[in-house]
Amino acid sequence: MQLRFVCHLRDRPSEGGIVERSFGTFNTDFFSTLPGYTGSNVQERPEQAEKEACLTLRELEHKFVRYIVDKYNQRPDARLGDRTRYQRWEAGLIASPNVISEEELRICLLKQKK
Repeated sequence: MQLRFVCHLRDRPSEGGIVERSFGTFNTDFFSTLPGYTGSNVQERPEQAEKEACLTLRELEHKFVRYIVDKYNQRPDARLGDRTRYQRWEAGLIASPNVISEEELRICLLKQKK
């Protein structure tokens, strides 16, 4: 089964701002709230940050997915007026997407040797 993703390289470096803005938002709205967050400024890093870092990768993934689903995609996007990212995605659908099982997705995402 194929996921039908098509990868396109951006034409100009300035087109990367859309993705970079998301990472900035994730950093300020989500990652900065987690225990052990150090920030980017070495001089301003909390001394206890390493001791406070206590999330497993699985816990981090769970929290990040919940943030994306429950908050980030539900907030109005300034570029969309009063619509949320989820509403924009839903409005652009031609038909309901086919939902595949977790096992099928896992198989699709395996690396293939050439």
